[in-house]
Amino acid sequence: MVQKASVLTLVLCIAGASMVWASENKYNNLIDRAATAFEVPAALIKAVIAKESSFDEKAYRFESKLNDASHGLMQVLYHTAIALGFEGKPDDLYKPDVNIYYGTMLLSINLKCSKNNLGVALSAYNVGWSGKRPFDAKRKKDGSFFNQDYVNKVLEYYKYFLEKK
Repeated sequence: MVQKASVLTLVLCIAGASMVWASENKYNNLIDRAATAFEVPAALIKAVIAKESSFDEKAYRFESKLNDASHGLMQVLYHTAIALGFEGKPDDLYKPDVNIYYGTMLLSINLKCSKNNLGVALSAYNVGWSGKRPFDAKRKKDGSFFNQDYVNKVLEYYKYFLEKK
C-alpha cells in the first residue's frame, strides 16, 4: 500500500541499520527555539518526536484509561497541556509550534524534577502530567521503569540525533 506524501513514516535503512525519517529536519527551527527557551537539548526533543509520532504532526492516539487523547508531534495530552497553561482547543495541539512548545515545556519540567536523569524524565513524559499528578515515573521492583521499552527507544533516538550534529 502506497502512503500519501503527507503521512510521515519511519524509514529504516537496512544497510548500516541507520534511522531516517522523511521529515526529521522539517521542524528544526521550531525545535531549536523550544530547545533554547526551555534549555532542553534539541536532539532530545527530536528523539521524543521520533518515538511519539515519527514526525507526523497529525498523529493522534486516544488514551481510554485517561479519557483523553494525545495530539501531534510530541503526542501531548490535552489535559496535560491545560495543566501547563494551554488555553486552546484540542485541535490547536496539532499546530507544530504549539505542540513542540508544550511538549518541550513538559520535558523541561521533568528534567528539572528528576535532576536531569534522562530515564526518569522520559518515563514521566510518557506517563503525562497533571495538577493532580505532577510528576510520575513508576518503577518495577527490579528498578526498571514500567515503560522501559519507551525510555530505551527514546534514548536510542537521542544518540542517533546527537551523532547527526
